[in-house]
Amino acid sequence: MKTQSFIKSALTVTLSIITSLSISSCGGGGGGGGGGGGGTPHVCVDVDKDGYDNCIPGTAGDDGKAADCDDNTAATHPGAIEVSDGKDNQCQGDLGFGVIDEGFEEKKISDLRLTLGSLGYLGNITSSGSEYGITWDDYRDGVSELYFTRVSPAGVKIGVDNRITTNNNILEEWSNDLVWTGSEYSVGWVDYSNDQTYFSRISSNGTKIGSDIALSTNIGGWVHLDWTGSEYGVLFNNSVDGQSDIYFTRFSSSGNKVGSDVRITSSGGIPKYLHWTGSEHGISWIGDHTYFNRLSATGNKMMGDINIGDLGYGYHLIFNGSEYGIFWLGDATSIYFNHISLTGYLLGSNKIIITSPATFYGLDAVWTVSEYGIAWTDFRDNANGEIYFNRITANGTNLINDFRVTHNNASIYDGPYIAWSGSAFGIMWNMDSGSSTMDLYFTIIGSSFSP
Repeated sequence: MKTQSFIKSALTVTLSIITSLSISSCGGGGGGGGGGGGGTPHVCVDVDKDGYDNCIPGTAGDDGKAADCDDNTAATHPGAIEVSDGKDNQCQGDLGFGVIDEGFEEKKISDLRLTLGSLGYLGNITSSGSEYGITWDDYRDGVSELYFTRVSPAGVKIGVDNRITTNNNILEEWSNDLVWTGSEYSVGWVDYSNDQTYFSRISSNGTKIGSDIALSTNIGGWVHLDWTGSEYGVLFNNSVDGQSDIYFTRFSSSGNKVGSDVRITSSGGIPKYLHWTGSEHGISWIGDHTYFNRLSATGNKMMGDINIGDLGYGYHLIFNGSEYGIFWLGDATSIYFNHISLTGYLLGSNKIIITSPATFYGLDAVWTVSEYGIAWTDFRDNANGEIYFNRITANGTNLINDFRVTHNNASIYDGPYIAWSGSAFGIMWNMDSGSSTMDLYFTIIGSSFSP
């Protein structure tokens, strides 16, 4: 009898505890939280460990963030980025809520042919936020000249093509870089008739401002630009003593030189990237290896050169606001990713993010505000190559399946190049238009739930 009495007493205590703890998510009645009422204790939990508990802000014990609308799926929570998992990863009130597996994988326009039989190639693309700016090398005048045009968010050319260079050279002008300052475009380019590097400014309506600015007094080769908010930073080749080294210089918003050139390398090299972080410049170049360094606002090195690997000529270094993402063709069938801290150190191991049964070339990448967009030429479908696209998180996770952009089965010679407008990706490439005529094409990849 004592044993039965003990068991009965224990059961009574256990049932009392269970009753006191039996509450719905975040207190009394109904999912998604609430005050619970009646003095019932609140138990806020994060079952799927995604950083969002199941209580609404203001509930005792809440994490202060919006309540998780699916606490059994880590990929679903307030503000989640949609992934291809057959579920809606957003919560009510989020952009995209109610749509399953939506993403930046829908062509918003038919391919726009930018040039008409003028052998347009070696281009570049950027966005002002309200339109796309595009430069390329063009032979419509019988010689190689640099042209510029603008394309609306709807994929319509704005105005006429504007000729930027007037050198009448047989050899090509090559646009290495194109930036938007907030009020005008600027392009860095190489004139291969004399191997000199130049810098030109272009108004918001596409007309050239002033004269070309020569950067190298001797043989140059490559040039890259950034904009600090008040002046230009320029990274370029210059052969002062018979060797093509990398130099940095600055120009005011009106195109006047600020200070003296700063020599970056003493054993040659090809400048590849220049990014303003808000307080300093991040630079990368190719020498005997691939290197990274930081420059002060005036161009002085802030550390020793850091060897970040042997990434080849086709790598891309992208600043995302807090660190740098690196994309490169690690071998013929794989695209790799890694990231670098602001201080220049690798944050992880090299990671394969894209694989193909065929080969790749022509990789480009851009940062939005929350993810990377990458585009490349892929030969998985045919021997001529097609443009593919994907979205990648800041730590190198694919957000969608590889999306095929083109279905042309026509030889792609150059590109792709990609830019982010604030709401969609603009992609440009060079393709055989027939009869061995190379022309530039453009399309827009947007969200399937955007207008």
